[in-house]
Amino acid sequence: MSFWFRNWWGGKEHNVLLEDLPRLLQTLEEADDEHPQVDLGNSEGLVVSVHKNGLVIITDDQDYEYFKRGLDRAETLALMGRVATLDFDVASLRGWDDG
Repeated sequence: MSFWFRNWWGGKEHNVLLEDLPRLLQTLEEADDEHPQVDLGNSEGLVVSVHKNGLVIITDDQDYEYFKRGLDRAETLALMGRVATLDFDVASLRGWDDG
């Protein structure tokens, strides 16, 4: 399992542990208008971006994008964990907007 995390000011961390995700997501509270998000990506090119305003975007290297608002912290962490561990299927995005 290989994944990375980009904090809201653009610093990228590799070798992140799943246990670190709550702490890393917490840094989003410091985000500003210029740097409004944190990102987590995996070795397959899938990226989940969590914005301070509540928007969550999932993208991949095949140019698909899905959007959703209103996920709570537990749902967001679960999603990030599934992306990180490669336990993710696009079919699980039923109810998300695509772009």
